[in-house]
Amino acid sequence: MPNNATNSRGRFVVIEGIDGAGKSLQTKTLQRYLTEQGMACIATREPGGSNLGDHLRAWLLQHKTDAITEALLFNAARREHARTLIAPALKQGTWVVSDRFALSGFAYQAAGGADPSALEDLHRIALNSLEEDRLEIKVDLGFLLDLPPIEAQARWDNKEGEKENNENNKENMSDPFERRGLAFFERVRAFLKQRAEKEGQAWHIVDARAEKQEVARQIRETVDRCLFAKTHTQPHAQPHAKVHAQPHAKVHAQPHAKVSR
Repeated sequence: MPNNATNSRGRFVVIEGIDGAGKSLQTKTLQRYLTEQGMACIATREPGGSNLGDHLRAWLLQHKTDAITEALLFNAARREHARTLIAPALKQGTWVVSDRFALSGFAYQAAGGADPSALEDLHRIALNSLEEDRLEIKVDLGFLLDLPPIEAQARWDNKEGEKENNENNKENMSDPFERRGLAFFERVRAFLKQRAEKEGQAWHIVDARAEKQEVARQIRETVDRCLFAKTHTQPHAQPHAKVHAQPHAKVHAQPHAKVSR
């Protein structure tokens, strides 16, 4: 039976993907599942999770800037998010599920023209120095919801992305594909996959073309297998079948099925 003893660190789970891939929905679904299993768990998002992040999110929707300025702003907000919310929660034994984190920041800004090596340096400055205060930020398990941009755009055209956006991000109702174009999101997708593979076995690439229930099942079963086993706990529910996909391998699912973002 899961527990959250104060002397054990919480787990940090991140769900990544391009706009329309279903990150927000799957973040909420996983947070609800973990809570049902008796885990202390919070959900957060990036940019956001702090006053600075929320103000930055609103500001960027109203202003255009270059990739380097955006990277500097996002890394400042990420540090504040990690320092004030994520690290303290993990230290107290609370699990954190985040709708995006550093992977998206790297991919979107690199796709916008920022130097990847400079982005690496900014990330290191923003997060690694937290270790001096014994506030370690390490992704225990990450999911990249992989979806071709043309299909993600179709979801927005069908208003599915807008419906989820209206519920979770009321300040952002604009179509990102109209603003940035498919070519930009093809680059983002490539950077996300490249980065997930570089990060190692903690990251799993899931075919986001599947039905939302199937995507949720794959995430849930991977958490059961990878994280509950490491904490020597098992969820209250009956154990699920193991996920057949290996880290970085796509989950085989029926293509073109609708999923709400």
